Amino acid sequence: MALVHVRKEEVNEYGRPSWRLTDPSGVYISVFSEFCHRLKGLRYATLLRYTTVVARFIDYLYEVKVLGAAPVSRSVVNDAINYYLELLRSGEHVSLTIGKRERARYAEGDEAREAALRSVARRLKIEPLAAGSWANTIAALNHFLRLCAMLETEAKEMALNRGGMDPTLVANAA
Repeated sequence: MALVHVRKEEVNEYGRPSWRLTDPSGVYISVFSEFCHRLKGLRYATLLRYTTVVARFIDYLYEVKVLGAAPVSRSVVNDAINYYLELLRSGEHVSLTIGKRERARYAEGDEAREAALRSVARRLKIEPLAAGSWANTIAALNHFLRLCAMLETEAKEMALNRGGMDPTLVANAA
């Protein structure tokens, strides 16, 4: 997979290797930096793998307009994550059909969605993962998604405790 929308660079942070990711505008993606910071103590090869997996995932999120465009709903984010896993499983041969062979059919909208996903796979050069790569890929993605959930919770708490926000507004924030 090639990075199309973001740029990853290795840096030295306090005598340790780390990485930075910049968005299409050249702005550092702070959640990626925080992710790298929390990977202390891992071997270099593991650090490199985890940061590569997450950089590719963030690049995909830009490609499908979850990042870098208008705000999206939680369900759109969840769908994007699920479709990403399908792309990792099948690459450009992704199939959203239901059933097998002659009985295979599409749910409403899935034929167009499948074509769009195949285009994403080609553009980002997403190939199916080898069987031995799933464990460290899922581990990196889960670690990153847990960090995002934790940061979201912290942001809501700060809005309530320090920002004096209405608790109903904060609770309803996606």
